[in-house]
Amino acid sequence: MACNGPPVGFFKSSSDVIEVDAGSKISGQWLHTLTSTGPDEFADNAWIDSSHKGPVTTWMKKVDDATKNPASGPGDGWFKISQDAYTNKKWGVDNLIANKGVQTATIPECIENGDYLVRFEIIALHSAQTRGDAQFYMECAQVRVSGGTGTAKPATVAIPGVYTADDPGVHFSPWNNFGQPYPDSYPMPGPSVFTCGSSANQTPKPLESAKPVETAEAVETSAVETPAVETPVTSEAPAATESTGDMDDCPADDAPETSAVPEATAAPETPAASEAPVAAAAALYGQCGGLGWKGPTTCSAGKCTKSNDWYSKFRQTGHAPNVFA
Repeated sequence: MACNGPPVGFFKSSSDVIEVDAGSKISGQWLHTLTSTGPDEFADNAWIDSSHKGPVTTWMKKVDDATKNPASGPGDGWFKISQDAYTNKKWGVDNLIANKGVQTATIPECIENGDYLVRFEIIALHSAQTRGDAQFYMECAQVRVSGGTGTAKPATVAIPGVYTADDPGVHFSPWNNFGQPYPDSYPMPGPSVFTCGSSANQTPKPLESAKPVETAEAVETSAVETPAVETPVTSEAPAATESTGDMDDCPADDAPETSAVPEATAAPETPAASEAPVAAAAALYGQCGGLGWKGPTTCSAGKCTKSNDWYSKFRQTGHAPNVFA
């Protein structure tokens, strides 16, 4: 499936490796049979039977030694460099026949230098309306790429493995209601064609896998937008902790209801702070009032009692929290 070859008869291995420049074009020519040498009375049949409608694709795989073909063909490492599927009632095979069986693709200029297998493939769909009856034709060329401008790492797939018998583009009827091989559309199977400069079809570098940075940003954004996150910060604003040194020094039993009224006149100076008392509660024995006090005036337990005009604190009681306005 990868590169043909044994046990297929007439296969001949070769020690030749074709030198190609990155960015240059490479071509392979299809013949209907190994004995076909040119057009006969059925001109198109010299290349492939014209009834074998389907896509034509070209693949590459980097290998340590291209002469190990076809043994080095099967497995992961394949990426697609060209495809001619179906456009305007023209199949890739139609264009192949019009070009006298010649299939041409461009070697990506951004790939690494080295040995590669170049795989030419035809998928014939004339019987593919029956599951398992699509026909695959493939051969591999042994090449050595040089002059590359980069070290791109294309995302790769395994052959065999890239196709299944149930893929929409493999189990597919090319015939329309009039018995003609011209469907409305065709779902090309396999990956997209690799192109230099496209991150979408390249294997991510290890560091790029940390792209959860994008997720982290989203999390940070939602945290900033959540008011609840800022509430604790506001509750700390009662840097009333600055006067904690006096908290237990001035006990008082009376808490005049009007002693904190001046707060109402002081609040306009810093409107934002006036919201804090509603949102947060002070700890037991924490400050809860006094002239100029802008911190919390409620407590989870206890009663706000006055020590003097400038300081009031929460003391333990059996009552629910009070609001000292």
